[in-house]
Amino acid sequence: GREWATTAPPVYLPLWPASRQAATHFTSVVRWRGFHDVQYNGTQYGQRDREFPLFLDLPRLTGQAFRIAVLGADLDSLEAHAWDAVSGEAESLTPAQYKAFIGRSRAEFGVAKHLYVEMRTGWFSDRSVCYLASGRPVLVQDTGIETWLPVGEGIVTFSTLEEAQVGVDHINAHYERHRDAARDLAESVFSTDVVLPPLLASAMH
Repeated sequence: GREWATTAPPVYLPLWPASRQAATHFTSVVRWRGFHDVQYNGTQYGQRDREFPLFLDLPRLTGQAFRIAVLGADLDSLEAHAWDAVSGEAESLTPAQYKAFIGRSRAEFGVAKHLYVEMRTGWFSDRSVCYLASGRPVLVQDTGIETWLPVGEGIVTFSTLEEAQVGVDHINAHYERHRDAARDLAESVFSTDVVLPPLLASAMH
């Protein structure tokens, strides 16, 4: 019985300038389990802990360095699969630390919660938007975002381990182009100047 107003996650660009730091690692900032699994009409909708294990071998298969700042997961288990695993609480303790972590990243590697993948919601993370604003490409699991976002440059999607490998290679082979496209998307799609006026108008309607 509710009428939902949809919106893209906004980013205030003056606080998120493009980073020019040299960077080596694809990174992610994640919570392993954000809330309980849900069952609806016979379908189980789970969390990131159902999706991320599908991609554990990516560092070994690509030779690319990956760093994950994670809350709620076994760091030793991730490191056994060649991930540089660090405390998500430490890296995101303050806005400044969170921003610095993203600025030191070569790109984002983003795995979605199972329910977003299963429902094909078109979900796109506010975290990914901060990477884009920082001029960092994002390699993210496909949730149906191609229905409302241009993908292929700046944003590269994957559904399988093999597609994630191809995405890593594509970003690295055309890195500066992806960096420029990432910032362009932040400015044209996610800037507060773009997102907030129609959202407020819809909310006040």
